[in-house]
Amino acid sequence: MGHLWFECGYFSRAYDVWEPLWHQLEVIYGNMDPLTLNQMINVIKTLERLGRNKEALEMAESLLKMTKESFGEEDPMTLRGMHALSNQYSNMGRWNEGLQIDEPLVEMSKKVLGEQHPNTLTRLQNLAHTYSQVGRYLESLQIRSMLVEVSKEILGEQHPDTLDRLGNLAVIYREIGRYNEALQISVPLLEMSKQIMGEQHPDTLGRIQNLARSYFDLGRYNDALHLQEPLVNISKQILGEQHPLTMQRISNLAMSYSYLARYNEALQLSEPLVKMSVEILGEHHPDTLNKMQDLANIYSGMGKFEEALQIGEPLAELSKTVLGEEHPGTLTRLGNLALYLSCIGNNEKALQIEEPVLEKCRNLLGEQHPSTLCKMDTLAYLYSRVGRHQEALQILEPLVEMSKQTLGEHHPDTLSRIQDLIKIRADIDTPTSDIAPSKKSSHKAFKGIFRLFKKHSRK
Repeated sequence: MGHLWFECGYFSRAYDVWEPLWHQLEVIYGNMDPLTLNQMINVIKTLERLGRNKEALEMAESLLKMTKESFGEEDPMTLRGMHALSNQYSNMGRWNEGLQIDEPLVEMSKKVLGEQHPNTLTRLQNLAHTYSQVGRYLESLQIRSMLVEVSKEILGEQHPDTLDRLGNLAVIYREIGRYNEALQISVPLLEMSKQIMGEQHPDTLGRIQNLARSYFDLGRYNDALHLQEPLVNISKQILGEQHPLTMQRISNLAMSYSYLARYNEALQLSEPLVKMSVEILGEHHPDTLNKMQDLANIYSGMGKFEEALQIGEPLAELSKTVLGEEHPGTLTRLGNLALYLSCIGNNEKALQIEEPVLEKCRNLLGEQHPSTLCKMDTLAYLYSRVGRHQEALQILEPLVEMSKQTLGEHHPDTLSRIQDLIKIRADIDTPTSDIAPSKKSSHKAFKGIFRLFKKHSRK
């Protein structure tokens, strides 16, 4: 019965079945019997889905210690313990610790179970996800593409695991800026998920959110909003308001409101959400950092630059500590900080931050990645603010062409960059006295200033 509740998405009911059963098996067979350990893993899975991450982590650490001591490093049960612990590190945003488990786990799983064993494929998927989170996107794409083909061949196109792997492939396409390819997967995938799993199954809800994100990335903000508003309500009903997935969906809805200049609605969602995330996930959790960034960007969109800066400065330092100085999330937060500083007139300090950020982003993500384009955009804006118009032009001319190729000619960001290019060319043809940089933020410097804040938001 527990498996039925779990597969249907009723995680509280699954927990109510599995948790007492685990203790009963401990009494009957002992805590190291495979039946007992498998049941312990089921309890860990339900705690994870219920958002009770600290409890799940403690159980997973205990499980791995017991299995290593009793069965050895390469026993299938030990591999399951490694998998369970890796999942918990992932849920808590401790990606580097997860990677230290995932890489050897995949190799051991291939050796012990075989390359096409379902558990090996699942562990490869986890490794691909971890690679994405530490910025190793191409390695992630290679694994995910392979997994989709293998899953179709072994399990069939409509198997839940195949659907998961298709969804994960769409996510990596989004992360590397191949938005149209992500959309081509996400639309039919959602329809299949509704038919096979039901409209309110948690996996279907996740695919609704992924489709909304694809619309969002393509500049189709109203299409995204039409999916997100009902999704948040359903997520509250099924998972509860404080579940991490519900909080993420509220955060995404707030950012859609912000992009549509509905700032008060965005703020009403974002301010309490940050407090909730700190309480439930902790201040250092990557999801909490994302929500703090979103709130700062909403303030900036409203012209409240001092409030944005009060969040942005400590957030950038926290991100360096938690994720590392060259993590994509840290680079995004440094880019935002540069913009906040510019908008209160501290352009030189902003440039000192943004110039190395762009170089790191190029090295990490590549020249045509949307995040790199965004940082080129920002640096051009900052050059224009201090009167370095030729340098701004040298960035904007190739930026417009790359934006057309990557995002499309009609994407809002491409259109804004074309307008910025027209403006900077006009400024260069204007006498210097008429284009001296202003000390405070102005729409005259760049038409797209608020777009820059929004495009520095996390993906």
